[in-house]
This record gives sequence, structure tokens and C-alpha cells, in this order.
Amino acid sequence: MKSKDCVIVIFFYSVLIISSKASKNCNYTKLEEESVTFELLYKSPEKMKDIKWKHEQSNTIVARRNKGQISNVWGEIAENGSLNIKQIKRIYNGSFTVDAYDEFGSLLLKATTILCVYEKILKPAVNFTCAKGRPKLTCEFKNNKELTIIWRKDGKEFRRGTSDQEQVIKTENGKYQCTVSNPAHNDTSKEITTDCSTNESDKLFGFDFWVMVALLAGGGGLVILLIILLITCAWQRCKQQEKRQQDIEELRLNHLQNPPPYADQRSKQTARGQPAPPLPLDEADDYINNPAEVLLQTQTKTKGQGRGRPPPPPIDEDEEPPPLPQPRKKAPRARKSQEPRYLQQ
Repeated sequence: MKSKDCVIVIFFYSVLIISSKASKNCNYTKLEEESVTFELLYKSPEKMKDIKWKHEQSNTIVARRNKGQISNVWGEIAENGSLNIKQIKRIYNGSFTVDAYDEFGSLLLKATTILCVYEKILKPAVNFTCAKGRPKLTCEFKNNKELTIIWRKDGKEFRRGTSDQEQVIKTENGKYQCTVSNPAHNDTSKEITTDCSTNESDKLFGFDFWVMVALLAGGGGLVILLIILLITCAWQRCKQQEKRQQDIEELRLNHLQNPPPYADQRSKQTARGQPAPPLPLDEADDYINNPAEVLLQTQTKTKGQGRGRPPPPPIDEDEEPPPLPQPRKKAPRARKSQEPRYLQQ
């Protein structure tokens, strides 16, 4: 088992070595979806009765023509024995071998050709950021293998590297562009102009210093204005409470010095001679507990309302109703004398 595993490993590495060598020594370099023709140069192509093309990496018989019988898998065999492939795929990358035999089965030709297939490069793009006043450039492109990056500044090449070196830092501003290429295709980005002359010390929190100062000053002014408004409202409220407390104290002192005619000092009869209604219990209790508050509420009510009509006197069932008014009796008037005044004397 160990010997078998060793053979498999050796075979695997040999295939990798062959493919790597084939990729470096390409007879044909093509892009995907392109077409290719493997030319077969033989002085007497009419003698070739059996032609077989084979892809070594996949061990696939690509095309074969044997005594008039044709079998085309990846391509077609021409009259002169050449192989035509119309649409190339990435799996076609590698070496192709051809064997040509005559009608008696004798080998006339054996040849090998190498095809390298690459993917079409999309247009790259250059971006930059400023780091301590210097532009940091990045060439962005689709991640492909075996790519070459060429950097140009103001149209002149200044750096060339592999796809692992897509970033570069320069100390000068200018016009930059990058070119991405492989053996079959290349494309160049648009030219951009870097400007990292702004000093980092002129920025605050990543923005322009004076813009941030203006924003902070405006925000600070609004905060101070709100604080002043809050202090003013609180001061006015405190003054109102102090004034109200002073009014209550004054009313309380006035009550102690000149007690109002409540309870015992109230008149027991109304102006019409009827007995006065009793004082409500809740008002009497409030007056006894806090006379100043009662007086203050009474004054505020009398200011806001007009003087109300007194309640009707209570009806006494034993009291006789007053007599009804009688109409005036009409007596005949004495007729005045018609005599003259001098005769009446």
C-alpha cells in the first residue's frame, strides 16, 4: 500500500511540474471564448489515415479521424490534420499531443503543442487615501493569478510588480494610473489626481478644523441659551412661590389681629328677619384649620365672580302666610259747586 501511495504522489507532482513548465513555455496564448488552430505540418498529409489528438492533463481524446470515421469532442480535424477549436475553455489549458499513422499502422508523426488559456481582465480602478500628507494608492481589480501590475505617474512607469503588490505609497501628489496585464490581455485604469497637501493638524475628528470649530461653537451657544432659559423660568417660579407665601403670611397676621365674623360672631338673622342658614361644615373646618387659605380663596372667588343673590329664607310650616292685598274701595266723589268763587264766600 505504501509503495502504491508513493507512486500516486510521484505521479501527482510530475503532472504539476509538467503543467507548470507548459504554462511557462506556451506555443499558443489565448483568452477564454477565443478560437485556436493547432497546425500540423507534414509533407505528405494524404498518407495519414489515422490521426488522434489528445489532451494530456485530462487524458481526453479531443478529436480523431480513422479511415474516414470522424470523432470530434473538443474540436475538428482539418484535411491536413490540424485541430480547430472554436470556443476555448479554462480546462483546455495544458499540452496536446497528436499521433499520425499510415494505412498499415506505422507511426508517421508524433508532436506536442502547449496551449495557455487566460481570463479576460476587467478594467481596474485606482483609489487613494491620505496618510500623514502622503497618498496611499490602491489598484483594485479582480483577483486573478499570474497578473502583473504596472504603476505610472504622469504617464511614466515607476513601478512594476505582481498581483500581490497592488498597493503603493508615494510622497508626492500627481496623476496616477495602474495597468493590469497577463500574457494574453491587459487593461489600464482611469487616471486620477491625488491631493494630500492638507495638513493633518488642520483637521479635527477627520473634518476641517474651522468647520468643526464653527459647528461646536454653534452647538455650545444653543446649549448656553437653553441653560439661561431654564434658570430664568426656575427663578420666576421661585419668586412666585415666595410672593404667594408672603401673601399667606400677611393674611394670617391680619386674621390674628382682626378675626373675621365667623361662627359665633355671625348674625343669626338675615336682613329680612329670617334665620340665617348655617355655615357649611367643610368651610367651617377649613377656616378653623387654616383661616388664611380660606380668606385667600374667598377673595379670589369674589374677584372673579359677581355678587350672588342671597338664598331664599326657609319656609316655616307653622307661620301664617301674610294677608293678601285688598282692592281699594271706590266711593262717589263729591261734586264741586259750579258757583263762582265770589258767591261761595
